[in-house]
This record gives sequence, structure tokens and C-alpha cells, in this order.
Amino acid sequence: MPSTASTNLRLRDQVRRVIRLNRYSVRTEKSYWYWIRYYIRFHGVRHPQEMDANQRHYPGKAASETSRSAHS
Repeated sequence: MPSTASTNLRLRDQVRRVIRLNRYSVRTEKSYWYWIRYYIRFHGVRHPQEMDANQRHYPGKAASETSRSAHS
């Protein structure tokens, strides 16, 4: 369960904290944030914690289905 300190932060601040903790570059941070925003907008502007498990894991499923169809 996330701590209350990280729960009170906005999503962007949480993402920024994790990315900087892992020492990713600023350009990587911007790229990740771009895709996170795109993903949230695709799902109707809802916070990822409000989505069910299938919606949260959709990009991984889509990628695996794409790679399977590419090999067929």
C-alpha cells in the first residue's frame, strides 16, 4: 500500500519522483509523461487508481498481441 505522503502528491509528481529516483534523464521523463497523459486521455481522463485491472494493464496486452500477430 502506498504511503500517505506519496498518495497526497499529484500523479505527475509521483511519476517525477520515481523517474528521478531511478536517475532517468529529463528527456526520458518528458517522454514517459507524454505517454502517460496519452494513456489517461484514452481511458477517459481517469486516474490510474480509478481504473480496473484490465484497463491498467491494457498497453502490455496490446503490445503482446501485436508481437504475436507480427510473427504470424
